[in-house]
Amino acid sequence: MSSFPTLEPAVVERGTFLIEHMLDRHGRVEVGVGDVVTPETVIARTESSEKPVTLYVASELGVPNDKVVRQLTKSVGATFEAGEDIARRRHGLRTASVPAPFAGTLTRVDESTGTVEFVVSSAPDELRALVNGEVERIFPDHGAVIRATGARVYGIVGFGGVAVGRLVAALDRHDRELTADQVRDGWRGAIVLAGMTLSVPALNKLRQVGVAGVIVGSVAEAEIRRFLTTDAGVGERGAAGFWCSPDVSAPFPPVTRQAPFAIVVTEGFGRIPMAEPVFNFLRGHDGKVVSLRAETSVGEHLSRPEIYIASAPDASDPGRATAELAPNRIVRLVGGKDSLSVGTLLTAELERLSFDGVRTGVVTLKRADGSEDTVSVANVEVLI
Repeated sequence: MSSFPTLEPAVVERGTFLIEHMLDRHGRVEVGVGDVVTPETVIARTESSEKPVTLYVASELGVPNDKVVRQLTKSVGATFEAGEDIARRRHGLRTASVPAPFAGTLTRVDESTGTVEFVVSSAPDELRALVNGEVERIFPDHGAVIRATGARVYGIVGFGGVAVGRLVAALDRHDRELTADQVRDGWRGAIVLAGMTLSVPALNKLRQVGVAGVIVGSVAEAEIRRFLTTDAGVGERGAAGFWCSPDVSAPFPPVTRQAPFAIVVTEGFGRIPMAEPVFNFLRGHDGKVVSLRAETSVGEHLSRPEIYIASAPDASDPGRATAELAPNRIVRLVGGKDSLSVGTLLTAELERLSFDGVRTGVVTLKRADGSEDTVSVANVEVLI
C-alpha cells in the first residue's frame, strides 16, 4: 500500500509538531491558549447524542422498494454493531449486504422509498492531549492545536483510536514475526513494538493481556479483518463489505472504531519486514512513553497513523523537518516492483527527458545489497 503524500520524512528524530485534536461533533473546549498539557489532559468533551442516518437499502441490494423489509436481518427497534449487516440478499453465488456504518438502532422502514432510518447513538466523549506540550490554538466548540517537541513516526495504515503507553520492544529484529507464545502478561497498558507481522492468535493474546497498542511492519488483510470483525461480535466479513464505508469522512474500515487496542502498521498488507531504519529508531526508544493516533482516512480528508515520542522543549527550535531529496538520505520505495525496499540516495532530484518529450523527476539510490538504480521521485518517500 503506497504512502499518503506528505511533506516531511516518515521519521523525524527531533522536531516541533503542531498536533490538531478535533471532536467529531460540537462540544465544550476545556483548555485555553498557553495552557501546559500532559497526555491525560482533557482538551474537550461532548455529551451523548443521537443522529439519524438514511440508508438506501433497496437500491444497494437491487430489490423493489416494497420488498426491503424481507431483506432485514433484524426487526425495527433492534440494535447493531458497526459493520454488522442490517440487510442481506442472496443472489446466486453472491451475497449483497448493507452494513451498519456505526453502532446504532434501526428505527424505521419506508417501503415507498426502499430506505431505512438508522439512529447512530454517540456516548459522551473526552478528547485528551496525548502528548506533553502547550496549547497553541483553540477551535471553539471543537478542539485545539497542541505544540509538542520530540520525535514522530508516520505509519501507513492503522486500526483503532488513540493510545498512550510505555514502549516495549518485543523482538530484536525487524524481520521476525511476533507469535502468541512470545506475548507477556507484563505488557498490560504498554505499546508493543513487534517486527515483521503477527497473526490472529498473537492479536488475541495481546488483547487478553490488555496492551494499549501495537506497532508492526505488516499484517495480512484476511488476518486483520478476521480479528476486528469477530472481536466486534459481527461475524467475519468479506473484504468488500469490511472495507467499504458509506461515509466519505469516516475512517476505514468503519468497524475499526471497535478495535480493542490501537494498531499501527508501518509498511502495508502482507508479510513485509518493518523497514530496518524505522525499527531501529523505535527500538532505540524502548521504555519511553509513546502516543499513537491510529485512525486512517482516505476520504475527504487524508490522514495516516502517527507515533509520537515526546521530549522536553528544546530552546534551540529545530524547525520543520523537510523531505528534501538530497544525497545520503535514507528513503523507502513506495511504488513499482521494488515497493517498500530501502536505500540511500546518491543524488538530489534530477530531470530526465523521455523520447516522447515527457520530463520526469528521478533520483539515483544505492540499495542495501550494494546495487544502484534510478527511480522516479513519485515512488520515493524519505524515511529519515
